[in-house]
Amino acid sequence: MEVEFVLTEDDIVALAHRTARRSLKEGKGAIIRWIVIAFLLLMFLVHVVNDPDDAFSYYPIPLIAFVVAVHFLTPWMVVQNTKRALRQGRYDQVLGRHRLLLTPEALTHDSEYAAGRTLWAAVHRIDKTKDHAFILLSGNTSLIVPRRAFADEESFSDFVNAIRRFREEGVQAEGE
Repeated sequence: MEVEFVLTEDDIVALAHRTARRSLKEGKGAIIRWIVIAFLLLMFLVHVVNDPDDAFSYYPIPLIAFVVAVHFLTPWMVVQNTKRALRQGRYDQVLGRHRLLLTPEALTHDSEYAAGRTLWAAVHRIDKTKDHAFILLSGNTSLIVPRRAFADEESFSDFVNAIRRFREEGVQAEGE
């Protein structure tokens, strides 16, 4: 299976947004954030119950607001930083024509500036949104496949399903 497409700035921004939203939901950072929010809310409730007339009972409110704001503003901040990097030309060698070739053995990728072959067992995860498929090769490396590269939704879904199937088979073969 093979697909060719042109990667645009919007595709890079979509990856940044997806990565930021996913990081809020996964990992130690997300757990710690929710624990801090729960702790601050508990502190607030304890103070209100113990002395509702004390003006200092409400000091956790700014802390809670700050933690919640940081939590929900993170994707926006990441997208803004990505847009700034795009304006500065830091992604110029990523934009442009790309070609992906899927075989049962590996994923082959080439563009104007880079080429590579990745065994399926090395693919960390595949994410699919309405407009993109994101193939995460490692913590810092991803391949973006825009939905517009396909004639219809069925072709796009078939491509993503092939990636998932090849990855699963590659991981199983690696474990044997």
